[in-house]
Amino acid sequence: MKKNEKNYTYILACADGSLYCGWTNDPEKRLKAHNAGTASKYTRTRTPVRFVYLEASPSKEEAMSREWHIKKLSRKEKEELIRSSKNLLTGMITGSEAKAADRYAIDRLGIPSLELMERASRYVSGHAAEIWKASCPGQEKAGKVLVLSSVGNNGADGVCAARQLMDLGYGPETEVWVLGKLEKASWEFLYQLAEYKKRGGKVCYLHPEDESFPEPPEADIVIDALFGIGLKRPVEGIYSRAISAANEMDAYRIAVDVPSGINADDGKCMGICFNADTTLTFGRNKAGLMSPEGMDAAGRIMVCDIGIPEEAYAAVCAAG
Repeated sequence: MKKNEKNYTYILACADGSLYCGWTNDPEKRLKAHNAGTASKYTRTRTPVRFVYLEASPSKEEAMSREWHIKKLSRKEKEELIRSSKNLLTGMITGSEAKAADRYAIDRLGIPSLELMERASRYVSGHAAEIWKASCPGQEKAGKVLVLSSVGNNGADGVCAARQLMDLGYGPETEVWVLGKLEKASWEFLYQLAEYKKRGGKVCYLHPEDESFPEPPEADIVIDALFGIGLKRPVEGIYSRAISAANEMDAYRIAVDVPSGINADDGKCMGICFNADTTLTFGRNKAGLMSPEGMDAAGRIMVCDIGIPEEAYAAVCAAG
């Protein structure tokens, strides 16, 4: 299974007001090199510099192509690009703000939570299907998919994606591991689980107090839907064991919203984190994904529009 490389096209704002474009597979290291005067003759005399634009690419070749394209843009066009939704640095919010914006959209604007979930999960299932088709042409419906799910709404996103994959024809090759206490499950999770099971979906239940831990099934793609943006405490017990097992699997790894184990507010790794090839984050990019630990765990970051109105983000940001 072909993995995504971590490549980024960037624009730097230099001390003299000029803009410099390049590409890198390690933004933090590259920025330090520019400010140390060892990365480019151009920026050597224009420090300090800072990132004002960052765009993820699936390959070195695409990142280099984007660099070439951006370098040809006028100053005005570069400034427009910096303000665009392609920029991972535009409109970043914390996990706490993202949660509040979700609630505002649901409670104040009347957008059904299941509708937002369906949109978010469609990105996940669609990306999983695309990855499999690109890696194994001619075997489009033969991939084995494992979903690691909590009993909250991040888990509901994962189970919804599993159901969507079954609807696409991945049926018996899709399995969901449910980690957590069902009595504490959100109603959205229980709804998505019921819909998945109606289609004959395979489920393995793991209780937090279980001492035994099963051998993970073989999988071509692992979808992480454990914690998402809500994690505030260290990852322990079966959750830690599940993430560790997933990281050791020879599979393409997709994180839902934020890799489990990464604090979406500050980007700290809470003991152990899921090492994703791609992270599909919803609405706006999360501040925690842009920390060194967050970027390392996230792999390629893709910001997915699920239809949360700007009014929701404006209200949350205005409230502080």
